[in-house]
Amino acid sequence: LCFYLGTTFAGAMYILGTIEILLAYLFPAMAIFKAEDASGEAAAMLNNMRVYGTCVLTCMATVVFVGVKYVNKFALVFLGCVILSILAIYAGVIKSAFDPPNFPICLLGNRTLSRHGFDVCAKLAWEGNETVTTRLWGLFCSSRFLNATCDEYFTRNNVTEIQGI
Repeated sequence: LCFYLGTTFAGAMYILGTIEILLAYLFPAMAIFKAEDASGEAAAMLNNMRVYGTCVLTCMATVVFVGVKYVNKFALVFLGCVILSILAIYAGVIKSAFDPPNFPICLLGNRTLSRHGFDVCAKLAWEGNETVTTRLWGLFCSSRFLNATCDEYFTRNNVTEIQGI
């Protein structure tokens, strides 16, 4: 019973991980449901996972119903995919050691901010001799002016940009 439950949940997590990588990193244009703003991204991704999860699960069920005899014929192809994945991990580590990627992370206090809706990781910017508010300011405050009413957490915490790994 424990093995069955573990395998069932592992299969579900593999399917969700596959879909997330495909839609977030490899083929974002494949998303059927798209969010209009940052607040709707989770719901859109959930709906995409439902549709694509059903498709992947159907493909997996087809492989199971075809039988082990035919799956064994593709064992070398599957082994090649696993070896290629392992080699890709090592290649990525070696490349990152010599040429680290530029991956800035914007923090508000101790919370990370998603880069949707703003371009500069700062509350204020200087244009010429004038201090102006940024698009980030507009996300947390009632207006673009310096005397606007802002979210309390935004007011009390600094915005910093750190280098991610």
